Amino acid sequence: MPNNDLLTARAELVARLTCALNEALASGEGPAPLVLVDAPGGLGKSHITAQLLQHRRVTWFGERNKMLAQVTSFLNTPLPGVTPLFTTTTSVAAAPRIERRPSREDEGFCTQFDRRIKPLQYFGLGRFEQRMGCRLCPDFNTCKYQNWRPSTPWLFSSHARLGLRNDDKYLFEGREIVVIDESPIKEILQATTLEGYEIEQLLSALKDLKPTTLAELAAQAFSQLFEVLLDLLKDPPPARRRIELRVLLQELGYNFIDKLPTAEEQIQAAANLVAGQRSLNNENDLQSKNDDETDLHRVDPMSTAYLIQELQFLGREGLGAKLHKLADALAADTGPRPTCVLVLPSKEGRGGIVAGQLVLPPIPSHLPIVILDATSDRWLYAPLFHERSILHVRVEVQQTATIIQTTDHRYPAGTLGDPNSPSINRLMDIVDKHKKKNPTHKIAVIVQKHLFVAKRHVKARILESVAENDVRFFWSNRGENTLKDYDALFVLGAPELHPFENEARARAFMSKEAPASGEKPYDYQLVPSPNQTSSEGYVVDDDGSHLVERGYQQGGPSSVFYEFHQAEYAQSMLRLRPYDPGKPKTIYFFSNVYIPYLTMRRTTEDELLERAPALLVRARELLKNVRASGKKDPISQKELAGMLGVSKAAVTQMKKKYRQTDTWNEIALLLNPTTAGQGAGVPTPSNSSS
Repeated sequence: MPNNDLLTARAELVARLTCALNEALASGEGPAPLVLVDAPGGLGKSHITAQLLQHRRVTWFGERNKMLAQVTSFLNTPLPGVTPLFTTTTSVAAAPRIERRPSREDEGFCTQFDRRIKPLQYFGLGRFEQRMGCRLCPDFNTCKYQNWRPSTPWLFSSHARLGLRNDDKYLFEGREIVVIDESPIKEILQATTLEGYEIEQLLSALKDLKPTTLAELAAQAFSQLFEVLLDLLKDPPPARRRIELRVLLQELGYNFIDKLPTAEEQIQAAANLVAGQRSLNNENDLQSKNDDETDLHRVDPMSTAYLIQELQFLGREGLGAKLHKLADALAADTGPRPTCVLVLPSKEGRGGIVAGQLVLPPIPSHLPIVILDATSDRWLYAPLFHERSILHVRVEVQQTATIIQTTDHRYPAGTLGDPNSPSINRLMDIVDKHKKKNPTHKIAVIVQKHLFVAKRHVKARILESVAENDVRFFWSNRGENTLKDYDALFVLGAPELHPFENEARARAFMSKEAPASGEKPYDYQLVPSPNQTSSEGYVVDDDGSHLVERGYQQGGPSSVFYEFHQAEYAQSMLRLRPYDPGKPKTIYFFSNVYIPYLTMRRTTEDELLERAPALLVRARELLKNVRASGKKDPISQKELAGMLGVSKAAVTQMKKKYRQTDTWNEIALLLNPTTAGQGAGVPTPSNSSS
């Protein structure tokens, strides 16, 4: 366990980060380095970085637009011991200023907002589709919003723009360095998934489209594909788990898969096509004009730019947007490993489409990048930014909070959301017990948003114990400091993404790497280890063999799994700032998933509720009496079962359930004093999938 106190660790971070930034800024011609800052939450990574770079020309990417106020505060609040980096181009006396691009709805910035953009927002379509509305606008070239340029040394933008594959060159014009606050992996490894019922909805909508040249072409291509996919979902072929979509498309006669244009090219081509339709009176004239325009030859039959307008927000599930992103992922699926596959039904699920896409931020190679990530994995970033050298700034600090982990269950959403399960009541009873013992404590709860919003019994039980203002959600806390003054935090359940989404992101990550010898690249999936504390890797064949057994180092898929699972657990707990030396804090983590980032005391729900399990207590007391009587020889689990009058299986199950608790460690010592601590079952990074 690190023994640096907070002040010592902060001084170390300032010194090491200063050296790394100076080296990165002096790198000259690209590719410039990537500075990866790996330090615990609460140490001040963002504040220190902002102060060091305050006199440089910076583009700062935050998780959400509302983080602009926080960054502004960092810039204008000096820190003792932090000296801004020297520069010959900016006066050090100048007050740092930061701005972000105005919104389309700001007065005077978009003359067509109410007519073109507002309807898209009403139907819930995102930034990607709103940009399509801009591209089709007759005022595009003279638009104040499109022609805006920053006027300050610092520019702020949200993470969303990192993954848009856009041409917003203003983000990097005249900049010296780019800072990405919190992990950008979600924007880099993009995922689109469609379950069987969504494919059926889309197929029905495609058949009902109004006759239009582009719509007919796109509808025909996707209708043929979806009809085949639905047949395969209803009657899957034997001994297959995954089927590549690009193979199916080629079998349907679409052999242009390697030449599909990007979504940006599709949008521009659709704009040209729609503009041509407005000026021509009939389809024959339109076809004649199409033959004369080279741009329109780039309109592929699977372009969905026009379909978005027709489908809008189909089924209130954003299926029009999903279709557009699926087409874009298919266009990019040209690497050695397929990123778009059909998952066939099995005992594990109903099946559907998994589509991943690797979208690297469009940052010019000559600009250094700084990534601030408390749970960063260098082995995840290295292949994504392989052309850049990595300057790894890692600082550790002594944990001052007490973190208590229960080892009974993993608590997926299905368990906590089941109205017939006592799980949520048990966990909230532990919250109530803590409140009773600590009546002055300020307490917060983190839970999956869908559970709280959609499951009324879950919401009602949580609000019996805490106020709604004290409830936070997974996937919406990174970069937030709103919990730093709380005394206790309870993390309920798992921040689990749908298995399809995890697989899509893993496929995106692995898309540039050639398959190992003998590996079937279309057929790997995440599988849990027997004790369900970590992932053992990805299955690649029907015999159940793992990637590592086929010569492929499984660090890639496992790193993705950690980024979207274990790291989110840790990020949630870091919101309480467990390294604060001035305030004792307690975190309760209700899941048996192994987290490598923090030091935890493992226990059980029964122990927290002061209802110690009878068999466990009886075993401990019996062994104490046996040792007190003078017996010194080791005692096997079989012998213990006989002493207790239970089966050996009952003792095995007891060990499996409670092996990470203090009580079981005490029993292990009593069973064999000479090997105390061995086989206690506490996972380590070497036996997990880190």
